[in-house]
Amino acid sequence: MSTKSSTITVSSKTMESILYELRMIRDEIALLLPQEDLEEYANVERVKQSYHGNQTVSARHGMNIIRTDDFESSFLKLPLEIQRLYSTQAKRFRENWRDPRLHIKKVRGLAHVFSFRITRRYRVLFYFQNAETAIFFDVDHRKDVYE
Repeated sequence: MSTKSSTITVSSKTMESILYELRMIRDEIALLLPQEDLEEYANVERVKQSYHGNQTVSARHGMNIIRTDDFESSFLKLPLEIQRLYSTQAKRFRENWRDPRLHIKKVRGLAHVFSFRITRRYRVLFYFQNAETAIFFDVDHRKDVYE
């Protein structure tokens, strides 16, 4: 039995597109895996402490949101207009967390942590507990939220 080997020539632009798609698929798969271990998350002790008094916002169809005590206390310090705009974005998140109007980004240096925009200046930090639940653990001005 003979084996034939063939070479396919692909442009660098095509290769970049293929690699980009593979990275996107890898990131989406990582989002859907259960996140049981909090050791890799930002401010681990704060998240663990505030997790006990959390508030769950249940979605009829879509993503469940759990807001930690730290999130709630930060939220109450926001200007009222930002709080109102948060409600709009949270609704979008519950309905479709991939909505491009959320501008979801992976936070560099923090494993499994993401942010979405309330406005150009304000962000919500969160991670996925599982495929149906997101934990919102901080909200603040973009210059302060990543500290």
